[in-house]
Amino acid sequence: MKAIFALPMDGEELEIFKRFTGRQSAPSRPYKEVFLIMGRRSGKTRAASLLVTFLSALCDWKDVLGPGEKGYIMLIAADRRQCRVVLDYIRAFFRLPMLRSLVISELKEEIELSNNVVISVQTASYRTSRNFTILALIADEAGYWRVEGANPASEIIRAIRPGMATVEDSKMIFLSSPYGAFGPLYEAYKEKFGTEDPDTLVVRVDSKTMNPTLRDSVIARAFTEDPESARSEYGAEFRHDVSQAFPSELIEAAVVHGRWQLPPVDGLTYFAFCDPAGGAAEGDSFTLAITHEDKETRQIIVDRIEEKRAPFFPRSVVKEFSEILLQYQIREVTGDRYAGTWPSSIFLENGISYIPSELDKSKIYLNAIPLLAQKEIALLDSKKLCQQFRGLERKTRSGGADTIDHYPNESDDIVNSVCGALLKARNSKSRYVRDDIIEINRPRTLPSSDEENLLAREAEVWLLDLPPDSKRRMEIEEEKKLHAEIDAELKAAADELKENESVGRTEHGWGDKKKT
Repeated sequence: MKAIFALPMDGEELEIFKRFTGRQSAPSRPYKEVFLIMGRRSGKTRAASLLVTFLSALCDWKDVLGPGEKGYIMLIAADRRQCRVVLDYIRAFFRLPMLRSLVISELKEEIELSNNVVISVQTASYRTSRNFTILALIADEAGYWRVEGANPASEIIRAIRPGMATVEDSKMIFLSSPYGAFGPLYEAYKEKFGTEDPDTLVVRVDSKTMNPTLRDSVIARAFTEDPESARSEYGAEFRHDVSQAFPSELIEAAVVHGRWQLPPVDGLTYFAFCDPAGGAAEGDSFTLAITHEDKETRQIIVDRIEEKRAPFFPRSVVKEFSEILLQYQIREVTGDRYAGTWPSSIFLENGISYIPSELDKSKIYLNAIPLLAQKEIALLDSKKLCQQFRGLERKTRSGGADTIDHYPNESDDIVNSVCGALLKARNSKSRYVRDDIIEINRPRTLPSSDEENLLAREAEVWLLDLPPDSKRRMEIEEEKKLHAEIDAELKAAADELKENESVGRTEHGWGDKKKT
């Protein structure tokens, strides 16, 4: 607190200041922007609440506020619930006898004071942070704010700064445990830590130093279970094993703008993947994605995306999704294997087989990266889908194995279903059959006997290569019948050619014998 406001420090305090800021001299004036990078359980929330109480109740803002104008101290975090924790600490301070008389009104996410200062919880959005006179910003856990998507951290900060332009002593305070080596928090650390910048202060300190009561056994266990995570959580070190899984430019290139849904088309083979959810309030969404492969371009097309946000009744959603699947002639859907057994029974009641995925979602995402990189997919114009793609992070674990999951406080219900359906279409062997089978009812050159045998062998290998489970039995039987009919027609056509060797052109118009 002394460093932020450039208050005098004794010798011991100055040494502490130098140690955790990398600076060589005491501050000459109060700082405008402060980045407090601290480990978990280091008292960041209490420090933020004390700072807000001081700025709102004990500082005089009359010179910067006009008649009837309100000055706002904003509390912003990736999740509004996190901000309400800070606000609860602030409420406790304002219940003290010396401060109680300042409070005019208290709402769930706001405290208004008699000095025209409003302490307010705000959404982490560059849109909602405009049109305010901002006295101070408290950015809680800024290291976990989005760096991509609809409200990236850089855009939020950029939108807030103009609101502070007319307030000489305004403060922008970032408090967070460090996360990945990206975003505004890391950029400030890389550029400003250890410099003598008069306006920006960067502090980095580990949990144990800030909170000596933290048990050593808790920290030791964390380092044993996941050293990289522990160094970030308790050692206040940025992680270099975390990166964005799907680059924004690849996502944007795959989107077909203006396409929100494609209707079912006869003759196409569709594939589906779903991510079931229980429907509890504030729980995950229940999602479904449908895809097919374009026979000409070999591109995987996303045809439809469905999302049911909580709360909902799972049985009703399954019924609705089953009706959609039947519209696309789909009688089986693959889904998250961690959803338990209930999806199988409820889908079966509606005429759909539910097959648990052999891959977990991390492996699904890892296998989807090449499809996006090689421009083999076409995505629907869905803002939420693109946001969830951008919200996936890639981590390298000890031993070199990579995993992909959503950022903290984000969700991946839609992108999980979409990537699962994309892989199902890409990995399906039925996509090779249609181009290999000769269409008898269309005039064309008849293959030689060697080509005929090769075609039959390829069809036989394809059938044998299918997985021996029940989910494909119906399709296999239908395709066997189709191959039998084709073989019969090929044989009949070959016999007819032999009977008409002296004829230069057959009555079916397939060309003369030499060309054949």
